[in-house]
This record gives sequence, C-alpha cells and structure tokens, in this order.
Amino acid sequence: MVAVAGEDEWLELPALNIAVLLNSLISSQTNSQESYTGKIGWYRAALVSEIVDGRTVRCMPISSAADFSALMDEDEAAKVPPVTTALRVPSMVYVNMKEPPQSCIKCAIGKRRQEQQLFQLTGIETPRVDFDEAHLADPGRCSSTRAYGSQHMDLEAEPMGTASAASLSDLVLGRVVLLQIDSIDGDEGWHGRMLLPAVCNSQVEGEDKVEKLYKLLASKAMAWEEALNGELEDLPESESEWDRVEAIARLIMERRDAEGVEDILTFFFGTVFDCSVCPPTMAVTDVAYVMLFRGLAWVDARSLFRFSEENRGESVQHMLAVQEGAETQRRGLWSLPFDLFEKLPVPDRRRFSGERSDFPALLIAQLLNHAQALEGEARKHKNRRIQQRFFAALVVRVVDGDTVRLVPVLSDEAVRLHVDPAERLMMTKVKGAMSVSTRWIMDCPYCPEVELSSWSSEEKSEENMSMDSRSILTQVYGIDAPEIRVGGIRQRYAGRSKHRRAEDYGSFYLDSGGQPLGVAATRALAELVLGRVVLVKNLGDDCHNRLVGRIFVPAVSDVLIDKRKKYKKFFAALLSRMRAQGLVKGPLAPGVKGVVEAVKKLSREEVKGLDLQSTILQCLQEIRLDTISGLVDASEELLRRGLAIVYKGWNVKYDGDTQKERLNHLESTAERRLCGRWGLPEYCRVDPKDFRREHGRNRGGKPRANRGHCTDALLGIKEAVSIPERKSETAGT
Repeated sequence: MVAVAGEDEWLELPALNIAVLLNSLISSQTNSQESYTGKIGWYRAALVSEIVDGRTVRCMPISSAADFSALMDEDEAAKVPPVTTALRVPSMVYVNMKEPPQSCIKCAIGKRRQEQQLFQLTGIETPRVDFDEAHLADPGRCSSTRAYGSQHMDLEAEPMGTASAASLSDLVLGRVVLLQIDSIDGDEGWHGRMLLPAVCNSQVEGEDKVEKLYKLLASKAMAWEEALNGELEDLPESESEWDRVEAIARLIMERRDAEGVEDILTFFFGTVFDCSVCPPTMAVTDVAYVMLFRGLAWVDARSLFRFSEENRGESVQHMLAVQEGAETQRRGLWSLPFDLFEKLPVPDRRRFSGERSDFPALLIAQLLNHAQALEGEARKHKNRRIQQRFFAALVVRVVDGDTVRLVPVLSDEAVRLHVDPAERLMMTKVKGAMSVSTRWIMDCPYCPEVELSSWSSEEKSEENMSMDSRSILTQVYGIDAPEIRVGGIRQRYAGRSKHRRAEDYGSFYLDSGGQPLGVAATRALAELVLGRVVLVKNLGDDCHNRLVGRIFVPAVSDVLIDKRKKYKKFFAALLSRMRAQGLVKGPLAPGVKGVVEAVKKLSREEVKGLDLQSTILQCLQEIRLDTISGLVDASEELLRRGLAIVYKGWNVKYDGDTQKERLNHLESTAERRLCGRWGLPEYCRVDPKDFRREHGRNRGGKPRANRGHCTDALLGIKEAVSIPERKSETAGT
C-alpha cells in the first residue's frame, strides 16, 4: 500500500496503488526490471494540474503519496468535489453554463511547472477551445437568441468547446488519475486512456470510502474467479483490504498468465461502487466514455478507420456505441442546429458499431432502430423511450417463468463486464436449449441456475445494493407462468419421493410454497435466455412499473459458442431473405456488410408507406438455421411447451392483434397435445392469477416508484436518476 503519514491520518490514493499493482504484475509477467516511467503499455498515476481542452490535460506524474502532498495544498484539495458527484452532472449543465470553468490548479503549477506532462485521451476528439478567450468572453457580444447557453464563450472557438473542456475539468482537475500509456508523440506527449477511480483521495473523501472501494474490488474479483475456476487456494492473511486486493490479483495472474492484467482491470471496471444513483457508479471509470456519453466528444476519424479496416478490439466498438446513444438522445453537440454542427470536423460514420460484435442481437437492434428513423416515427412520439423501441440486453437473472432481469448492453466490452468468456463457453447453443424435452424439464430434481456468477449474493449484499439501479425488471409479454415460492428458488436436491404418484412429476417437491411447474417454467426460460445477449422489443410499462418486453433469442446468439462459420451463414440467410422481400437491389458485399449496406442504402422515399421494422423482423423470423427460426420468441417457446398460458387482463400488451391470435393458437395446440401442464391433473392447472388472488400476491412484487426512471437511465434516455435508500429487497422484485 502506498500512503503517507500526516499529523492525524494517512493519505491514501487509490489510483497510485492500482498503478503500482498493475505495473508489478506486468513486470513479473515479462521478467522486466526496467523502470516503467513513461513506457508504452504501462500505467502511471498523475495529478491533473491543467485543462488544455476537452481531451488534453497537463499533469504531474507521482510515484508516492508524498509527491501529492508536496504539490497540492489541503485547502485546495478540499475544494475538489467527490468523484461520484462529478459523474452525476448532466451534460446540459455544461452546455448552458454562464461562466468559464476552472482550468488549472495554481498551487500545483507554481511549485513544479517544468515537470508538467502533456497527456491526450486516445480515441476521441472534442471541439477546439481557447481558455483565454473564454474568460474574456462578453455575453453581450453574442446574439440574444443563442443556440445554447455557453455560446458566448465559443465565439473564438468551435461550438461547445468550452462545455467540453468544463466537463473534463469537473471530472479530473485536481485529482490523481490512472493513466494507461498507449503511445508517445515526437514532443514527448503521452497518449492513452485516463481511468478515474470512484474515490481519489482519502483525506477529502474519507478513509471509509477508500476501504469500501478496496473491499468491493476484492469481493468482485474473488467471487467471479471462484465461480469460474474454483476456490482461490493459499490466499494469505491480509492486514488491510488493499493487501487482500493485491493477494487476489497475484493469484489470478498465476492462473491466467498473459490475460491476467486485462482480466483484473475488467474486474475493476465491472465492480459497482455506488447504487444510490442509476446507472450506478463503477469502481473505475474511463473518462473518454463519460465525455462521449455526455455528447461532448466524438470518436476520432483514425479510430473509425482502425475499426473499419483492422478491427482493433472492443474499445473502439464501445466508443462508437456510446456515441450512437448520445446522438439518438441528442445530448451535447448532437443537439446543435445544423449550421453550427457543420463547423465541427465530425467524421461520417457510415457504419454500425454492432458490425464487429460477437453478438448478432447488438447489430439487429441497431438495424431495426435505424429502420424506425427512416420511417420518421421517432420524431412524432412524445415518449422518448419509443425512439429506442428495440435494444440488446444481457439476461443476468431469471426471476420466474415470465420475469427476468436485463442489463442493456452497447458492445462486447459491456458484455464482458458481466459475463466472462470462460462462462460463455459453458453455455449451450440455442438449438440445444430448444431440443431439451419438456418432460425432462418437468422431471429434473435439481434446481436450475437462475443467475450469472457475476451477480453473486456476496456482491449484492454490500449495503443492500438496489437491483433496480443495475438492471431492468422485465415482464415477458403476453404470458403468465406458474408462480414460484416467495423468496425465490431454493438451491437444493429434491430427490424422488417414495410415495410419488403416477400423475406427479419429478420436480414436484421443488415447487413447495409455489405452484406446480413453477420451477420447471423457470428452468425452461433460463435454459433459453440466461447469460445470452437477446433482442428486446420495448412494449411499455405495466401497472407495477416493470418494462414489458418481447424477448427474441437469435438462432446464433454468440460467435464464441456457435462459431464464425454459422455466424456468417446467419447473416447470409438474412440478406437472401431481404432480397426476396425486395429490400435489396443490386450487388452487395456478402454477410454482415451486405445487410448493413442494404439498410443504409434505403431512403425515406423507398420505405414510404412500408413498415420497414416489421418487414426486417419478419425476414429474421422466417429464415431457418438447423430447423429453428432465426429469431426465437421466448413467450412462444413457453406456450409451445405448455409451461405458461396466455395472460388475460386489462390493458395487456400482446404486440398487436395478429400476435395475440398466434399466442392463443400456440396455447390451444399445447393443450390439444397435452404438453406440459395440460398433461397433468387438474391441481397442476390452476390459473396463476387465481393462485395469486388466493395467496394475497401481486404479479409485480413491491411497487417501486423510481423503477420507470431507472429503466430510462439504463437505456440511456436519462443521464442519472437518484435512488432513495431502502433497507432490503426481497427476491423476485
């Protein structure tokens, strides 16, 4: 642990500790004893002393807490707000600010000006700004009809240049950050990633928060590693939480070798620090992602070129996806009038970030939303959530046979934070999940896996973290599955009863406290969707503020499981079907590129009067891979097995009358064939609605007033939503 003793307390700088740890792990891996100062691929802790523009800073590298104390006065350090506060500021605050932001820490610059190091964020560009001009700006010089509030400070700069720099200033100025050095230019300037821990200074933010950060990092890494690779043996006793983090990291390095450092950093990125706001504050945040999310930066042209030509990893894909979200919601510079926006050197994307994804659902969601924009519907709806009717999401938990928890994901990098590639390899193919007989599902005496290992009970128990701030409680549309016991499924072996009657089923005793086949329905849904990136059609909210979603599982859900050949076959079949529907004309590239090119070429005139979304969706459902549909509807699959019934009630969302008729037909067919519940005695066929009425339950659990706001925040429609504290959360809500 790197700390310095003061008169009354120790100074703890998490960024410095993380830098020392990661560099020591790299050294042990490469057997290098060389100094890592300014070395490409290594990490440095640095105090940000000056803001140059929205992506460039001057900083002072530090190697000990004593270096920080010599640079920064306590009074000046106390003025820097907590990181969690800075991350919650909405972009409109910077867009409409009246006064220029603070651009430097004078006490630090005055002491060691010659030691300042120029650092520029890799992968993004921001509007040009001159702070001297901004400070001298006179609001009277600007037209009274300003396009945005801070326009008077950008008269000698590019539009929103001051807002972009102000955002970066709030995030990093006066803080010790973690720098990942990717390259060094001819003037010895550093380029790379700037990572921001949720707590930067123990003297300002409190030792208890630093200890909480270290405890969460250790718990996350340990829980995930043990779930994937077994118990961490020979873990030494630790005097402090940070010593425990170091010990766990070194054991992980011994197991994973070359991928160890990257995996440890992924654990840090995926650790939730604060759930009092939605989306939650993570233990470590990439500053470039925040700038893109606020719409105050864009992905630079060089990164776009690398993405298109060389496929340089998941980071650029995630940046593009975050930018697409800001553009859709018209945040920051994306809200500028055309005459101002064209002054910015924003490159023409012409591509979807999902093109390079291992998960077809990501690209399909983008294609469908682009089709909606072509139809012009997005501008007509007052409800902003309708602008993003389709989205890709990772299913992290199956609550029961008709309810799941989803985490919207923008890229492969976002998926990796929740599910490790090793865990993905353990999953069955979609065809395998659908091939399991309903009778086996009903007779299996073991409780099903209903939650990803990354969502372990140890992680969730930390200060009763709110599930609503981290995931969207989603009701699977159109169906009603048997209820399970209050408190969720018990993880135990039921065994076979000696008094088992002929009409009973093998998992009968797992349903104690709930309805017959409640666990079987949960198992069937979990086999189909848990741990997969699915396509969700947002049908709105129900009376319990839950999202009602139509969940589609692509026949090829993950390249890692289904392999690249089948992935190409999936999109080739889609392109062929689109050509048959008249959506494709002329020669096109094969596979994914051809599908994207075809959709991009469509104009508003060509789709006028055509429900383009429904047509593309129909094409996806009509293609066949290994005898299964290109898109599997989860509700239809539960009805086909006879493990659910069509939900009937007031204001039920069926996604149209045609789909309602189809659901009723599937239920009738299952009843006629005596599938699932229909082949069991009368006591197994009690309507779930009657069961809830008899036992005093409601379908949505405890009502949560903030649930709808959290859904909007997780979908990127709102920037941040505060969540009131509460004591506990029962399972299934």
